[in-house]
Amino acid sequence: MRNPLALNIQRLRGRYRRLRAALSAPRLQVQRMVVMRDRHPMCERPIIVMACHRSGTTLLRRILHSHSAIACPPESFFLHHFMDFLSRPQSREGLGSIVGPEAVDATIRAAAFQYHEAFRIAQGKARWADKTPAYIRRWPELVALAPPETQWVVILRDPFDVAASVYERGWFIEHYGDRPEAEADLFENTVCYLEDYFGKLADFIGTGRAYVLRYEQLASDPEPVLRHLFQHLGEPWEPAVMTPWASQHNFGIEDPIARGTRGFVPSIGNWRVFSAAQMAVLTERMGALRQALGYDAP
Repeated sequence: MRNPLALNIQRLRGRYRRLRAALSAPRLQVQRMVVMRDRHPMCERPIIVMACHRSGTTLLRRILHSHSAIACPPESFFLHHFMDFLSRPQSREGLGSIVGPEAVDATIRAAAFQYHEAFRIAQGKARWADKTPAYIRRWPELVALAPPETQWVVILRDPFDVAASVYERGWFIEHYGDRPEAEADLFENTVCYLEDYFGKLADFIGTGRAYVLRYEQLASDPEPVLRHLFQHLGEPWEPAVMTPWASQHNFGIEDPIARGTRGFVPSIGNWRVFSAAQMAVLTERMGALRQALGYDAP
């Protein structure tokens, strides 16, 4: 058992050391800013495409990349990690101790998009774009991460046709652990996906920050749709965007069917592959949202 007197003396010594350290600390603490230099200025007006899977995003990516001013690589996925970084207080505090608290957001943003910047510079273009459908689930965090002058584009496709495309390919796109039936049944997983992704996409559209174009119009009558899109983006019209399959593209992991498609080939009304029972489920759970997005009842 320790001697109480010795213990008290030790505590007094500890308090004395803490008091002496506090009194002798500098009255003014200077945070020296880290200066990060790059010979290339960052793109101030990137373009980010928001959508659900199987909505014509690969076609739109290739169209954007075919323009002489825009570099749009395949899906990035890795921005999830920077969204986490941006939202974690300890990470922000740790970075702020190096670059200064007021420079945290800009530093994370520069790190997050350095690869997009490198890609556009390598392509000799002024702007970069990104299209990664999975990001719609975290759109508020992506908005916080992206440069303030980002232009947002939504490509919208009939949710029932999206369902048919996902279902026919046998994709379990997301895990819904709280709904065991969605982990075992492909159709149920597809419906959960529609509720999840289209619900968030509708919320994003509701903010008013996005330019919305419809897949059905793009695929059926592309030129007026694309002329209006590039006018909105502030870019001059270039005929090359009408033949994106003729340009060189990085492919990443995108759908090989889309990769090999030449021409604008409308894929509309595919939801008719569903049985009457499946259509009843889709209509019950997605009909109202589908109509709110501008699609008439089947």
